[in-house]
Amino acid sequence: MNWSVSFQPLIPWVWIAAGLVPLLVLACIGLYLRRRGAWLRLLAFLALALALAIPATVAERDAIILTAFAVVAFSILIQGLTMPLLINRLQLAGKQPEEAVAAPRGRS
Repeated sequence: MNWSVSFQPLIPWVWIAAGLVPLLVLACIGLYLRRRGAWLRLLAFLALALALAIPATVAERDAIILTAFAVVAFSILIQGLTMPLLINRLQLAGKQPEEAVAAPRGRS
């Protein structure tokens, strides 16, 4: 018997590269400039790139891609949009780290 498995993703490699290379460049610029969340963007980029690179022959490919997109979307939308509310609620905006730790948590 002669078995072979071809590694052909559902989306052509050229389209994957054209979409993911600019994202990688932006993530690397964020790391270089030490922007907040740059590592998280790089991990999200990696998760999506790996999910899209799964060959079409894998039975669970659609579920893996859906899960990767759902996790990245949840991280960006839910956690990203609720973080400013949490910071304001805990009154941590504008404080230095030492002040935030030493600040009382209830009554002033």
